[in-house]
Amino acid sequence: MNMEDLENQLASSSARVKMIVSDGVFSMDGDIAPLKEICDLAEQYDAVTLVDECHGTGVLGNTGRGTEEHLDIMGRIDIINNTLGKALGGAAGGYTTGPQEVVTLLRQRSRPYLFSNSVPPSVVAQAAKVMYYLHLYRVVGDSTLIFTLSYSDVHVTYCIFQVVELLMS
Repeated sequence: MNMEDLENQLASSSARVKMIVSDGVFSMDGDIAPLKEICDLAEQYDAVTLVDECHGTGVLGNTGRGTEEHLDIMGRIDIINNTLGKALGGAAGGYTTGPQEVVTLLRQRSRPYLFSNSVPPSVVAQAAKVMYYLHLYRVVGDSTLIFTLSYSDVHVTYCIFQVVELLMS
C-alpha cells in the first residue's frame, strides 16, 4: 500500500466524511495491510476505517480475532465486515460490526439485507460454535494451534499444524 498517496488523498479531501477501506489480509498473496499506519492516518485526518476481515478471522491473532488482534490495534478499526464462510466454516452469510448507527443504517438501507433470505440457522449455529472454539485455543508460532479441551478433571491438548494453509484454502 502506498501510505504517502493515502495521506495526500486524505489531506486534500474536502469530504464531510472520509473513509479508508481495506482488506485486513489480501487473499491473493496473503499480504497483511498496514492497519496501524492506516489507523494513525485516520485519526490524524478524522477518517473512518472499514476493514474486510474475511481472510484474517480465525487465522490471525492469538485468539483468531484477525488482523486487528494480530497487529495489536484492537478497538482502533471503526467498522469490520466479515463472512461466515472461510475459517468460520459457513456456506452463506456474513456480518458487519461497528457503531450502532452504522449497523442500523445497514439494516434499513442495505439492498442485499432487505431483499435476501435469512442466514440458515445451521450456518449461524456453525459460526457460533467455531467462534466458541476460537476462544479455546492459542496460537503457537505462525502455523500451530493448541486446543485445550477440559473433560471434568482431565485436560486434553491437541496440536494442529499447518492450520494457516488449512483454514485459508
